[in-house]
Amino acid sequence: MAKALFSDIFGANISSSNAVQACTVEHCGLNMEERTLDITLKSENYITAEERNKLHNALLAALRLNSCEITFIYAENALNSAACADIIAEIKVKNAALNGYFNGAEFKLTDGNVGITLKYGGYEKITHSGFENAFRAIIRERFNMEITVSFDGQLDAVEMEMPKVTAPEHIERKQAPKADKPAAPKNEIKFEKREEKPDNGIVYLDNPQIFYGRGINTNTKKMIEVTSEDTEICCWGEVFGTEVRTINTKRGESNILTFSFSDYTNSLTANMFIDPKRMGEVAPIKDGAFVLINGTYEFDNYKNEFRVKPKAMALLQKYEETDSHEGEKRVELHCHTNMSAKDAVSSAADIVNQAYKWGHKAVAITDHGVVQAYPAAAGAVKAIRKGGGQFKVIYGVEAYFVDDINNDISGLNAKQIAKYRCHQIILVKNLTGLKNLYKLVSDAHLNNFKGRPITLRSKLDTLREGLVIGSACEQGELYKAIVDEKPEEELLRIADYYDYLEIQPLGNNEFMVRESSYPDKKDKKTGAVIPNRFRKVTSDEVIKDFNRKVVELADKLGKPVVATGDVHFLKKSDDIIRKILMAGQGFDDFDNQAPLYLKTTDEMLNDFDYFGERAKEFVIDNPNKIADMIDDDVIPVPDGNYPPVIELSLIHI
Repeated sequence: MAKALFSDIFGANISSSNAVQACTVEHCGLNMEERTLDITLKSENYITAEERNKLHNALLAALRLNSCEITFIYAENALNSAACADIIAEIKVKNAALNGYFNGAEFKLTDGNVGITLKYGGYEKITHSGFENAFRAIIRERFNMEITVSFDGQLDAVEMEMPKVTAPEHIERKQAPKADKPAAPKNEIKFEKREEKPDNGIVYLDNPQIFYGRGINTNTKKMIEVTSEDTEICCWGEVFGTEVRTINTKRGESNILTFSFSDYTNSLTANMFIDPKRMGEVAPIKDGAFVLINGTYEFDNYKNEFRVKPKAMALLQKYEETDSHEGEKRVELHCHTNMSAKDAVSSAADIVNQAYKWGHKAVAITDHGVVQAYPAAAGAVKAIRKGGGQFKVIYGVEAYFVDDINNDISGLNAKQIAKYRCHQIILVKNLTGLKNLYKLVSDAHLNNFKGRPITLRSKLDTLREGLVIGSACEQGELYKAIVDEKPEEELLRIADYYDYLEIQPLGNNEFMVRESSYPDKKDKKTGAVIPNRFRKVTSDEVIKDFNRKVVELADKLGKPVVATGDVHFLKKSDDIIRKILMAGQGFDDFDNQAPLYLKTTDEMLNDFDYFGERAKEFVIDNPNKIADMIDDDVIPVPDGNYPPVIELSLIHI
């Protein structure tokens, strides 16, 4: 299988050089819980330290990461003078004794030898510092080649004029004392509600509210385009990593405000000295705020990096996407959180809060085979209700269902059972249903784990009280049977088992059209031909017909049809995170992400407009009816503490 290019996974989401875009991704690991990325890239050309630093910042910003570890490996012919200079700079960071000796050094690569021409001497100290072994080890690791190192030029020690390093003038540094309340802004900044979407889709740049400095320039530049040649910059971004430190100087006590901000193409760090009595002027600088900054862009010798020194700052209004549908809004009954391991990316709290802000009255949490997101979802609802709002979480699961009543699976291994495995949505109706779902999930993990936690029909039939069963997505039992053109009587038998039938947007199953032209596969062991199931799915119209068949079956059986999104990420732009998850698992089609984001009511109505007036029935009416069936007082974990009671324990203690 050909390895993915960096551009295949990240594309336009991460601005970078052509050399970076052409890198192959050797390894990609994204930890959603800790927000960390570990990625290894292989390049035919050398990527300079400056380019690598830009890429690092761009990934941090675009993916909202806490940390990012990028490892580059290169072809042998990628080794050049710039690479040698960068490697030496790395070694000097760990060995300060080498500082100055490589200033102005020149490099010549000939037949596996790196010749270094020195201009300021120091050869004896260099050779005794272990430099050569460190230099060769890095080249071996990154370029997979063995080299020798030779020196010429000025080898003897000479007097050098060391570069001046200006550090902030201070006597001692201490952490700022924690105040009871953050400094209040001089004047509270308010924005009037706006519904039109800004050109950048994130913030409005036409109404900046100045809180520091006087005039403000709004002719912004993308951060990824800022270079060391820039001296004055105008950039906007979301603030993160805010820190205030107090130092004692000869002039008295002063605060250093440091923060980073990102426009999602890259991130910059700003710092400024400010009188503690004037902290109210910069109170709008806090994590999550969007600001526009005019300032100088200069190299900070003390921090050894470029930083922004703000001259003027303004608060920007963030665009808040809304569900502007008038009247009753939809309810999402098929939604995954980041507890659906290596598949979905959004937290339960973010999903609940987004649905609530949009005016939805409920949302279902249906992770793959697990229920770990319940406490976080319950906590989000509790906070909403504490603030006077009303919202309901419908607790559920997308089970790995196997019909062991109509199929004999005794003695089958995990691979064989996978042929009978289908997805199925199980929703909790009341506390009885919650208890039964917990029993089903426990049994699936403890007694029937076959590659996946399997929910057997025989077990579900005995624990179905208090549960609502949905037919799920294209991996569901019913949809699979429709695609495979099973007889009508079998389709009716399958559909009759469910309380409601699901249909999903065409984009969710667009992959079938792409794969319709794929050749048949062959079993590696037996050589048997495995027909392409999607051979006849040659257009979106065929997918529409699949959905129409679901509706036809529902009408015959008197069952409701529900339009669901199979949500795997919150915002459309979050698809890049799922791309990384899929690429890291070796999926060939990771770059073709289905639009599995949480959609507004009107977006879903548009997705099903080919059903005419019935679209409202599927998108709004039926999901709300099911939500109304769910008790309001279902709490996954009771409030309070429940320590074990051991008879006579107090007496014995």
